[in-house]
Amino acid sequence: MTKSRGYDTIKTKTRRKIHETTETAFNGTILDAMAYISTNDVRPIFFDTTMAQKRMRNEDSIEMLYLIRDSLYFDLGSVYAWTYNITWTAAELLDNSRAVNAASLFEAQLPVSQIAMDNMMELIENQ
Repeated sequence: MTKSRGYDTIKTKTRRKIHETTETAFNGTILDAMAYISTNDVRPIFFDTTMAQKRMRNEDSIEMLYLIRDSLYFDLGSVYAWTYNITWTAAELLDNSRAVNAASLFEAQLPVSQIAMDNMMELIENQ
């Protein structure tokens, strides 16, 4: 395997390593296109054909599959740990039987999350 700037060459195949380049606009465009194609082309075929028609055994299973699919989401706050403190506050409130003022607990955690988001945005903007 030979290496050059942002590329690996293995025998006769060359592949682009997005994570090792500094071409952020190019990387963003490629990742955006991949997400679009995945959402519009790959995901429907995966759920409708592969999972629902070939893997599920009954209508209840297919219905549950679509309930799960429709409730999927991507939480940036969780990925970048912006809302970690709020998640733990909610978990402790659910586990704790004593009466507390949930609104004030969450409000106290908001500045911590805002600082984490601001720091991440500053990192992104300075790249």
